[in-house]
Amino acid sequence: MRWFVLILVSVFLMSCTPKQLIDQPPLGYSFMPRYLDLDSVGGVIPNDTAVVVDASFRDYKSIPLDSGRLITTYKDTLFIPPGVLISERKAALYVFYQSSWERQKTQLKYSDYLFKTYYDKAKSAETLYQSEISRLQKDVKRTWLERNAAYIGFLAGSMVVVLTLFATESVTSQVFH
Repeated sequence: MRWFVLILVSVFLMSCTPKQLIDQPPLGYSFMPRYLDLDSVGGVIPNDTAVVVDASFRDYKSIPLDSGRLITTYKDTLFIPPGVLISERKAALYVFYQSSWERQKTQLKYSDYLFKTYYDKAKSAETLYQSEISRLQKDVKRTWLERNAAYIGFLAGSMVVVLTLFATESVTSQVFH
């Protein structure tokens, strides 16, 4: 009888103990890359062509040139390559558009790199968090004793009532007979 009471008391005490929570620091590092400002890649190019080309630049129709030889009045000869003669305005706009194109190409390259890096880092963070979630789910899973503590308590209470009635019946029958 003593062993039975001792087992019931120990089961009751084990069911009353709360789960221990360990206070751990967070990961302590970041998966995300440092911020890169694309203006540090190249100089800032204005968006408006009026900043580069003003009214002082004359514009005229382009003149196609054939190749050949130019003989000056001083009897100097100069070889002229084939091409197109353009105005100062078109030359300035050409330089402006070429530099804008190179900047846009560089920005696109670095933006693609950053997007790929952010995606890779987010993917690795997601796998880490998924494994952490599964580990926490395993830690939180209730034990057999936690799931069945109410049934064990009910059975223990019923046994106590039955044994109490049995003991009082046996004591009262011995006293009155």
